Amino acid sequence: MGAEVFAGGVGGTVVHFTGSAWETLANPLTDPVASIWGSALDDLYFGGDLGTLVHWNGTALTQVTTGATGRIKRIWGSSSNDVYILSALEVIHYDGANWTPLPRPSQQPTGPFLDLHGVDANTVFLAVGENWGTLGPGVYQWNNPGWTERATFTPGTSLTGIWAAGVDEIYVGTFANLYLVDALGPMFLDSPSVGNVTAVAGAGAALYFVGTGIAVRR
Repeated sequence: MGAEVFAGGVGGTVVHFTGSAWETLANPLTDPVASIWGSALDDLYFGGDLGTLVHWNGTALTQVTTGATGRIKRIWGSSSNDVYILSALEVIHYDGANWTPLPRPSQQPTGPFLDLHGVDANTVFLAVGENWGTLGPGVYQWNNPGWTERATFTPGTSLTGIWAAGVDEIYVGTFANLYLVDALGPMFLDSPSVGNVTAVAGAGAALYFVGTGIAVRR
């Protein structure tokens, strides 16, 4: 028997590997699955291209009303009662009872939301794109009820992903480079050339980043 795995795809397809075989789960929604996160095998969320969200309770997928208006590109949480969903226009938080939209970072009034990751219930980071050439992209930390600026980048820099190992250990990918944001701000990390960094993630002490045709473990 192997570990259980969930995956999603086009047409709202959601599949589950039980440890010995794959099964297709009945999904009430049909838009492509864009993101998956869960706190347990009976508590998973699947975000859709059209702002839809479904929840798996171990038995069935049911639609969840969040108010999201765009593609749910990222879902992250610290527990079943602390979940964030991200679209290009909004961050919405679930506290175990209600889904509530968070305000935009006042420092970056119009840039698109690019990625989100957290460390615990009190440490969540948001990557925001540039304000059309007048204000560079940035990384912000949620401190209820607002955002604190942690790093800014020069206009023209394209942020592609963010992953946090701690409050002062935030990794940020761009189209050309990898950065570490600590208490002093962003610092360029010397790393193998991978072309455009398209995703950043980690597990334990290991950091992984994906580029054009290559994946690297740091």
